[in-house]
Amino acid sequence: MPDGSLILTYTQHYWPMRKDVPAEWLNPLKVDPTKVWDMTSPARKYEACIIRSTDNGKAWSEPVRIMPDSNCWAFGRPVTAKDGSVLVPLIPQLPEPAQWCSAIVRSIDNGKTWSKPWNIADGPLGFNEVTLGVANNGDIVAIFRDTIAGPRRQFRQAISIDNGKTWSEPKLIDIWGKMPDMLTLPSGRMLLMVGSLDCMDGGLAFTGPPNSSYAGLFISDDNGKTWKRDVLMLAQDLKNLYPFDSPVMVLLKNGNILATSHTADRSYRDGPLFGWRDGLHCVINELAPTRKN
Repeated sequence: MPDGSLILTYTQHYWPMRKDVPAEWLNPLKVDPTKVWDMTSPARKYEACIIRSTDNGKAWSEPVRIMPDSNCWAFGRPVTAKDGSVLVPLIPQLPEPAQWCSAIVRSIDNGKTWSKPWNIADGPLGFNEVTLGVANNGDIVAIFRDTIAGPRRQFRQAISIDNGKTWSEPKLIDIWGKMPDMLTLPSGRMLLMVGSLDCMDGGLAFTGPPNSSYAGLFISDDNGKTWKRDVLMLAQDLKNLYPFDSPVMVLLKNGNILATSHTADRSYRDGPLFGWRDGLHCVINELAPTRKN
């Protein structure tokens, strides 16, 4: 935050149990969770929360729930706009039809209080998974996943020239995947990391060839107007480990980028919990900018 305090955004999920679940299935270490919990039930709940720390993360405030009367996901990195306000991206559920949209909440007091959500893009198209970036010219760039019209895993982009108050019409960009993360460097270069890159369906990330990586980097040197494909994330065991999802970037003091990726281990692929719990890792790559680029 502008005053040096920290905020953490997260989502709490609640799913009802299916009827007549056998007692032996209640061990979450042995059974596919979808057989126990009804993840498509209308009774499911998603609660977006924000907590705050003023002592470098040693202690945290009680959670503040965003949109307490409706389902909402917290997703994506908070950013500080040029006017000093802080924007947190969200995925609220629209009342009718039951689709999701890309939105933000704003704080002008270092995260103590938050505004009502403002939609970046909504309507029947079902947008979600939004990441924000502050361009060198002060524009706020929003990139979010399309779930219906795109096709569903193609990204759209909108730009705000007034610190997130209003947004341009969402436009399709030639990038496919999910779970985007955007970061602006001190030089003004913008980085975009994408999970399940080029996968129009999530299952493709589990069936690709060996030596695969589905977490990849894009760069922009024109304030997010265009994006150029850069490098893929790597793992020590290229035969069995493949970074595929939930990439997150952090700028280090030496100017390098620390990039984490949700990574799956194919050696667990025959287990019932592969992709839920078994075989999931976090792989870290440190990226050094080249002089040429």
